[in-house]
Amino acid sequence: MPTQAIPLGSTPYASPWTSVGRERCENLYLERAGSQTAKAQEFYIRIPGLRRKIEATNAAACRGMFTASNGRVFASFGQGVFEILANWTMTHLFNLATFTGPVRFCENGQYLLVVDGADGWTLQFSTGTIETIDPDSDGNEGFPRGATHCICLDTYFLVNDPGTNRYNWSNPGYSLMTSAGISGSGGHWNGLNVAFKIARPDNIVAIVDCQNMAWLFGASSIEVHYDSGDYDTGVWKRYESAIIEIGCVVDKSGKASHPAKYANNVFWIGSDKSGTVGVFMNEGFTPRRISVRGIEQAMAQMSEIGDAIGFTFAENGHAFYLLHFPAGDRTFVYDIVTGTWHERTYLFREMGTTHRWRGMYPTQAFGSLIFGDNSANSVHASDQFYYQNDDPQGSGVNYIRSVKTTPIGFQSGRFVRYLSIQPIFAQGQGLPVDTPQGVGVDPTAEIAYSDDAGESWTQERSVHIGKRGLYSHRSRLTTLGSSRNRVWRISCTSPVRFLLIGLVANIQGVDR
Repeated sequence: MPTQAIPLGSTPYASPWTSVGRERCENLYLERAGSQTAKAQEFYIRIPGLRRKIEATNAAACRGMFTASNGRVFASFGQGVFEILANWTMTHLFNLATFTGPVRFCENGQYLLVVDGADGWTLQFSTGTIETIDPDSDGNEGFPRGATHCICLDTYFLVNDPGTNRYNWSNPGYSLMTSAGISGSGGHWNGLNVAFKIARPDNIVAIVDCQNMAWLFGASSIEVHYDSGDYDTGVWKRYESAIIEIGCVVDKSGKASHPAKYANNVFWIGSDKSGTVGVFMNEGFTPRRISVRGIEQAMAQMSEIGDAIGFTFAENGHAFYLLHFPAGDRTFVYDIVTGTWHERTYLFREMGTTHRWRGMYPTQAFGSLIFGDNSANSVHASDQFYYQNDDPQGSGVNYIRSVKTTPIGFQSGRFVRYLSIQPIFAQGQGLPVDTPQGVGVDPTAEIAYSDDAGESWTQERSVHIGKRGLYSHRSRLTTLGSSRNRVWRISCTSPVRFLLIGLVANIQGVDR
């Protein structure tokens, strides 16, 4: 009775077609063992849970979060801007002019700058003074109305002028007398401090700071500018060799919220004049396509992708570029370390439905990686030892449903009978006591299979992972039928540590 390992697959979403093996990977990400003696060189680990830490005083979704270099943490919920304190309380600072849409933060050591697509505000760290930037007032004529993006380079604030190829910058944030005789403060915007994206005629739809340079995203191209130090003819100049012919997908209002950076790389949903659409990152000033065909097909099936919101974060030895698609109701994540994709979902337990993940606008705060909530006024800490997601407003928990499908077991066209199958987990991970919902002590995973390449599935059958301490527990199913094109689906919703390490089957060839 031959025994063989069934590959779990290491390239989820690489193929868009079920007939050649479209792999699904939900709330799991690929881990590489890094040891030749490991039980498996590659396995899958469940994403951390979201533990609720605090709620804003207004019942509105999170619009942005930011941690300044001095450790102070700021967040926007609905119309309000708040400071999050180390004891997990919030202080209301001021109200914005808008109620929805991303809110951007940046700082230069002395000032915090906030823009919301309508106005701008500054908070002076030393005094706590909060001011609205009025473009009609003396000293602020250079601040554009409706700025949606802001960055800080060399203590200058830079913001976009929506619907144009212009961007504006503030006076620097350190004490300085320029050659033009203008004192620097960081809180003033000279009307002459204007520069242009000129290599291509598309407007600036996003600005990202990377490698201490300003990446100016247009709909069909990207241009990179740097601080030239020339205060007489213009501080900001175009880096001559940095013109990228892959632009940025925009939403219906002509802006983009998905470009983000991690270390020395930027990530974005790109497009060009030929109709190419995909997810890209830079290698120097060269774009590299990182999306696979399954991800691109999923985006193509959405009614809107320009509304995507993207950000990067690092956790548990990995770095991720996460893309929320509000109209498509999906969340896709690119693992920068392994070069693989997975999907994150949020399970509504009462309804039995899944929707896009709730975590938004990650930032490091008080020793934790925290996320805002895309549907409520909650802040959650990501916790790899917390195996569920807290609902907002104290309304309970929702468990994390992790799903992995395997590549097609084609067996070179042979018709084979599956006598038994043994999934390999981190066994013996049961909880000491059941949760209030009555699960956890004796956790299970669910197995289903498909003989039509994943178009339809059998009813799920449960296998026990093992009560706490039963590390040698064996999970096994028998009587599994015959097939030429078998695909397996392994899922787990039990609130325990879940590692999917391997899949082993006893098979028998059948003459047909």
